[in-house]
Amino acid sequence: MKIFIPLFILLFSSCITIGKHFPAEPIASIKPGTTTRDEVKEKFGPPTRVGLEDGLNTWTYMDYYLTVIGKLRVRDLFIKFDPQGKVVRYSYNTNEDDSKKE
Repeated sequence: MKIFIPLFILLFSSCITIGKHFPAEPIASIKPGTTTRDEVKEKFGPPTRVGLEDGLNTWTYMDYYLTVIGKLRVRDLFIKFDPQGKVVRYSYNTNEDDSKKE
């Protein structure tokens, strides 16, 4: 019984995190055609994933947090860059209302 209680607490307080937390406020300052790759990295740090879409570089920032009891927070920031390193477009998706945070 003495082992069961701490194990139960550990199990049900556990969480899974994928990616890393990134601030939501600077997202509004991203301007296609103006904001550079270096500025994005300065605001958000290194991306979680990098890739290609239509021959252009892409960066993805992921912040996924799941607890054993079912709380889920999902945040994605996807940015596409032109060959000169300027933002072509971006998208931000979340399952929470970020206007009440940070």
